[in-house]
Amino acid sequence: MRIAVIYYQDFRTPHAGGVLNYVRAVVRNARPGDEFVYWGREMPGAIATSPYGNTRLRRVCLAGPRGVVPEGLRFAWNVWRHRSEIERDADLVMVHTNESALPWALPGRGCQPLVWVQHMNRQHEESWLPFYKVHPYRLIDAVAAMACDLIVHVSSENMRFFGNRHRRAAGKGELHGTFADDSIIPSESREAIRARLNVSERQVLGYVGRFDYPKQIDRMIEAFESASRLLPAGLFVMAGEGPMLDDARKRAASLGIGDRVRFPGVLSREDVGELLSASDATILLSSHEGMPLGVLESLACGTPVIVSDVAGIGEVLRDGVSGSQVSAGDSVADIGRSIARVIESGESMRAAALEDGRRHLASVRVPLLLDRLEELVSRR
Repeated sequence: MRIAVIYYQDFRTPHAGGVLNYVRAVVRNARPGDEFVYWGREMPGAIATSPYGNTRLRRVCLAGPRGVVPEGLRFAWNVWRHRSEIERDADLVMVHTNESALPWALPGRGCQPLVWVQHMNRQHEESWLPFYKVHPYRLIDAVAAMACDLIVHVSSENMRFFGNRHRRAAGKGELHGTFADDSIIPSESREAIRARLNVSERQVLGYVGRFDYPKQIDRMIEAFESASRLLPAGLFVMAGEGPMLDDARKRAASLGIGDRVRFPGVLSREDVGELLSASDATILLSSHEGMPLGVLESLACGTPVIVSDVAGIGEVLRDGVSGSQVSAGDSVADIGRSIARVIESGESMRAAALEDGRRHLASVRVPLLLDRLEELVSRR
């Protein structure tokens, strides 16, 4: 089976988001004869190779005046120009944004099944409300949904939201969850990792992800500053990169906690697993997410999470048992107290986090999705 993967974002780090993790999971579970062609700007490091060495990159550059035509639509225009070439090289097309699906809603498309991994939910719309006033996003959603043969949803809440919004396409939706990669779990014990990293006596809060506006980076740093008053040995390790990294360093320094916040940059997958395992808790305060991959990986490593009440999170994390959910209305002081409470909970919450993480790993099976994709191909 030849799969064309289309995504316009530029992912070059091992921290590629949950959307791209679908591709990574499918590639890692490839079967003999499977082939993947990634159409985008850069080959994501997360999916650069498959077990059979059969992953290729075809670059699709953006075009059109910046600031006038949204980036996603400029990419869609270029995908449309390459559509016949994409179809000639694939048995199935997998997209991850509604704009990327648009070219297949136009006349003249081939017979290849179109699969859309859909992660939008109510919080996305609330966060992007000004954008929606000048962008026909709902219309594009509806057109893309009608063009698809299968819409893969990452959470039950996500599936309900989309089904209610686009009832005519609701029957195309299937819940396959978000794939967390169990290879993230270190073989070394947590105690040994903490000793090697020289944090055995520290109360470690971890973050792995992009330094970008949806992640509310400043709010996390401010919440840690509040928590640090209750955690005398507190240490915040924030791994990743992005446009807000320099501002984050400045914010930590301005709050007087520059020596208690570390920025190791982009980590390898192995080092990400070690950070998650060594942390007493991890944190994610995003304004919107599909199903946060970092939360799933943290739980799989047995580390409880302080996380904003984003869509679907209650499906994998038990509030007050394996972590703590905080709401948009909570003050920085409230979040700080939640951080301290989770870190000080000790082994009981770690055991619950491990239970939730392993349960999710067992519930989401990539081969079932691959079987579904092969079924779609065989029916054409």
